[in-house]
Amino acid sequence: MELSQANHEKAKEHYMRALEADKGNEIVEGNMVLLHLKEKNYEACINLSNKILEKIRMFLRPSFLTREEKDFLFKNPIVNPYMFMTKILLRKARAQQSLGQYKEAFSSLKELLSLDELNQEGRSLEKELEVN
Repeated sequence: MELSQANHEKAKEHYMRALEADKGNEIVEGNMVLLHLKEKNYEACINLSNKILEKIRMFLRPSFLTREEKDFLFKNPIVNPYMFMTKILLRKARAQQSLGQYKEAFSSLKELLSLDELNQEGRSLEKELEVN
């Protein structure tokens, strides 16, 4: 279902309020990435994607989590950081594709597919990019 422009604005207001209450909330920021993509604000989509991905990568450093915390995160699909990263990487790759940044889009897809090699959306976009 496509969001209308009015719904985009309403969603943006809700996300901004959520970020005021919980600064740096990656889930809300991830929704903002999708909103930027749908609004064809590709540079903002890419920039926010990079910010989120950097935070997640820092979080995943070996010294940051205990073994028990890692086991919980990776077995729980709701909070699995790799699953979230694949969503952000796919959105980033789509924005890069839209800007004609094919090499960068392939790089984003390579990272996505290293996390989830069977990701159908990623594989589909990879085929689209191979044409360009």
